[in-house]
Amino acid sequence: MKPLPILRDAWYFYSRNLLSIALLCGPLLLLEALSAHLWEQSQGSKLVLGQGLLLGLLFSPLYQGMLIYFLASRSSNTPASAGQLFAATLRIWPALALLTGLGMMIKLLGLFMLVLPGVWIAVKLIFADYLVVLRQQQPVEALRESFRLTTGHFWNIVLLMVLAWLPVVVAALVLLNPETGLGDDSMAGVILAVPIGLAQLFSTVVLFRYFMLLDASDQPT
Repeated sequence: MKPLPILRDAWYFYSRNLLSIALLCGPLLLLEALSAHLWEQSQGSKLVLGQGLLLGLLFSPLYQGMLIYFLASRSSNTPASAGQLFAATLRIWPALALLTGLGMMIKLLGLFMLVLPGVWIAVKLIFADYLVVLRQQQPVEALRESFRLTTGHFWNIVLLMVLAWLPVVVAALVLLNPETGLGDDSMAGVILAVPIGLAQLFSTVVLFRYFMLLDASDQPT
């Protein structure tokens, strides 16, 4: 499987469905950013690592799960309403939150050892969310299956993630640079968190495309 056609197909879908994705995930991204802002205002300091991880455990499984369900419904030509997608995500939110927590701990452990082991582990766990949502697997089972599915695909996934993430990282650094005046404006940061978050979700679309191709080739003939 060549990365560039996958990236092209993912961009075609993402650009054509950006409004739907924004309406679906934008409110949760805004709520996450606003919650972080209010927390910082109440504490009088920036979020520490543990507080940021806690917010991530609350919101990230929701908008990631909704987007994966949305992608699956469009791929199967069975459109679902936002309410249906949200209800479906809420049902598996405990499993997704547990998976997110386990993934964070494993990735942090890898990063504490060295950067490269952390990157390797992050890539090996990359499909776990899709397995929980689409196959209804339990978190530990999904982590184990993600390790298996990614075997032989490490560099393809790394290349896809670099191509999907690099423009977002550069744009975020430019927009939130203190020299622009926006980096020092906390409310501007809250507002900018939504388009930046939506841009980051492009990687979810890219990985969904790759996962579906892998899943199809993994099925017995």
